[in-house]
Amino acid sequence: MAPSDRESSPDPVRDAIAAAMRASQTIADHLKQTAIVVDDMVAPKLYRFVEQGTETIGRVVTPFAENPRSLNLPRRCLCSTG
Repeated sequence: MAPSDRESSPDPVRDAIAAAMRASQTIADHLKQTAIVVDDMVAPKLYRFVEQGTETIGRVVTPFAENPRSLNLPRRCLCSTG
């Protein structure tokens, strides 16, 4: 087949590959946009949840950290062998 005939004749394999590449790029673009939207929606709520949880743990633990004797734990050392 002469080069001029080849350029004008349809090539279904080449067309299918080109269509698959375009579809793949379109899907990738949509996934990227979806990830951005989800991140914008979820990230602030997740950060607030973690921050509030950390503050709550701090409020519970701080009094014991400042005054460990208030726990009334037995005074034995687990490392002694006697």
